[in-house]
Order: sequence, then C-alpha cells, then structure tokens
Amino acid sequence: MEWGLRIFLFVCNLILPLTFIGLGQQFTKKPPETIDPMRGYRTVMSMKNQDTWAFAQAYYGRTCYKIGWAALAVTAPAQVWLMRWPAGSIEGGIRQAGFILLEAVAVCIAVYAPVERALKKTFDKAGNRR
Repeated sequence: MEWGLRIFLFVCNLILPLTFIGLGQQFTKKPPETIDPMRGYRTVMSMKNQDTWAFAQAYYGRTCYKIGWAALAVTAPAQVWLMRWPAGSIEGGIRQAGFILLEAVAVCIAVYAPVERALKKTFDKAGNRR
C-alpha cells in the first residue's frame, strides 16, 4: 500500500512540470491568435495591441517549454529524496505539500518574469516596438 501511495504522489508531483512542457508546445505551435481575455498569456502589457499579444504568446510558449523541462529535472530527484519519509506520515505529507507549493510558485515566477522583461525591452509603455 505504501509503495502505491508513493507512486501516486510521484506522479502527482510531475503534473506541474509536464503541464508547462505541454503548454509550451501548444503555445509554440498554435498560440491564441487574437487578444482573448479568457485564454493565453494575459497581462496588461501583453494585451495592449495585436503586436504585443503575438509576441507575448510566442515568448510565453518558449519560456514555458524551457521552464517545464528544468522543473522536471528538479522534481524527479527531489521526489526520490522525499521518499525517505513514510508516505502516509504527517511529516511526509507536509514535505510533499510544501514541495508542490514551492515548485508552483517558483515555476510561475520563473515564467512570468522573463516574458514581462522581454515585453518591456521590445515595446514601450504604449505598446509600440522600440
């Protein structure tokens, strides 16, 4: 039973990196073409005009793909290290949840920051190319 729980937790912890890899592939191949307030990389700067939108979607796709692979390279060894604690114990559960939360925050910041930096470097505040 414990190994079944360990495998389940291992797979659950791989969901975030694999999701970002998949998002990266999708946005690289077929990003949202028109400004859409419901899907895509949506920030004030990315939604200024069609040019900023297209740039942000393409850059977001490449960044997601790279960050997803980096997160996967960190997640798998970390999960092996986390297996030192019993899967059903409170301490093991807290460590697993803490790792998932830390990874989620780190990955989101790691994707958001470079895209916004690239937008600010490429466009002025009005959305015109520099």
